Amino acid sequence: FMVWFLTGFWHGANWNFILWGLYFWVFLMIEKSFLLKILEKSKVWSHIYLLSVVVISWAMFAVSDMGELSALFSRLFAFDGGTDWIYYLQNYALIFIMAAVFSTPVLKKAYEKWGQHTWLKTAFLSVVMLLSVAYLVDSTYNPFLYFNF
Repeated sequence: FMVWFLTGFWHGANWNFILWGLYFWVFLMIEKSFLLKILEKSKVWSHIYLLSVVVISWAMFAVSDMGELSALFSRLFAFDGGTDWIYYLQNYALIFIMAAVFSTPVLKKAYEKWGQHTWLKTAFLSVVMLLSVAYLVDSTYNPFLYFNF
């Protein structure tokens, strides 16, 4: 408990960071108690579980206002339909498809297939890195994370 409480506090002197640390403590306790035995039986469900826990933690980490965080979670887990998903699908469909494809071994197999073509491997990896960096810095403002501490 103390380690995860202090881990949250180390990331910032704000309640969302404290909750973030305690959130992981809760899941670690649940996993150590009984869930790990269940998760080890299925690779698919263990990956879905991990991704769900981590993505929710990102919301806790990013939103510092507790009212906004509460509103976010109430909308996130309200299954009332809506049309927001259409906007995200239209704007990020290519990224969703690329993420799905690149989370498979397709890049590794392509890289290995090129064998001795060092220049081709270097060019390919350079393009992947350039696109990755370009996507990360595309019109985003990201202040230094620990400036409020």
